[in-house]
Amino acid sequence: MVQIVEEYREPSFMDRLMEGFGAASRSLSETIPQRLMQQQQERRSKSAYKNLIDQDVSGLPPEERKAVVTELLKRKGKEQLLLSQQDFLNQLFGGKKEQIPSEFSDRIQDTVGQKQFDPSSLSDEAIIQANIINPHLGKALQKQKDIGLREKRE
Repeated sequence: MVQIVEEYREPSFMDRLMEGFGAASRSLSETIPQRLMQQQQERRSKSAYKNLIDQDVSGLPPEERKAVVTELLKRKGKEQLLLSQQDFLNQLFGGKKEQIPSEFSDRIQDTVGQKQFDPSSLSDEAIIQANIINPHLGKALQKQKDIGLREKRE
């Protein structure tokens, strides 16, 4: 019986080179689509951040970016809440559109001789709306209305 023994032959330079190219092309075919998806997602998140906070935070690391965005969103929410409260109070107290601090507006009203605000004339509906916007404000307005009504009876 004849036994055939294969001799061990080292792969040639071209065989090794082609094997390396094959492995590289397989890994690239897997990583390129993933990288493109990541880039698209980053672009979307940057544009979403820019639309939300009107500032470009793309140069910040992701953790720091999240912290900055949350802080700016909190600040923006507080500003919107304060503006809505201010608009409500402007409507409630005569629809003034001027931005005068309360300490100055009291002095201006006293000096000009305009009619003073009468809390007893507030409607219950207005007090409920104030209570919805800010519970402390609603309680204060209700208390002032009660005091004003009590003073009128006496």
